[in-house]
Amino acid sequence: MNMKMLFEHSVWKLLEKTGIENITLNMLIEDVGSCKGTFYKYYLDKFDLCNSCFDSAVYDGIDRDCAFGTFCEECFALFKTHVNVVRHAFDSADVNSARAHFENKIAERVSGLPTMRDAFGSDGLCAMCVSVFARSCGRIVAEWLGGGCEESIERLCEKVRALTPQYVYDAIYGNAVARVL
Repeated sequence: MNMKMLFEHSVWKLLEKTGIENITLNMLIEDVGSCKGTFYKYYLDKFDLCNSCFDSAVYDGIDRDCAFGTFCEECFALFKTHVNVVRHAFDSADVNSARAHFENKIAERVSGLPTMRDAFGSDGLCAMCVSVFARSCGRIVAEWLGGGCEESIERLCEKVRALTPQYVYDAIYGNAVARVL
């Protein structure tokens, strides 16, 4: 196993037990049997390491061309499979946290839709609306994880659809889009 995989395995294992804020670089280095220089060869910080794990374990396995709803369902199913890890990774307010990384993935999916520009006619307004939507998604997913994923994935997807601003909803789900301005 290469060093990168060892670090990813280590943070995943530690996240089973504790939040990302409680994991230190020294804990990771000790667990892997390495040094700081080797860690920094691959990662900027523990959040970068955590996000690399999420890319490998969750996001990279989802078809880039799938519908937004499918993307959410697949993410949520994988999150539920690893609920402790994801909950502990999402418990940070850091701008580089796994939660922020998830929100960025949501924003990338939504803002990449060709109909988004048609709906808003303004890149600034589009970016602001998508950002608010992505942060709202992150909040409800964090609450779902904190509750032990008691609600079904279908119910969580309904909540995502319900909090979607109308023009974003139209762009995602293919309804006729009217210009805002």
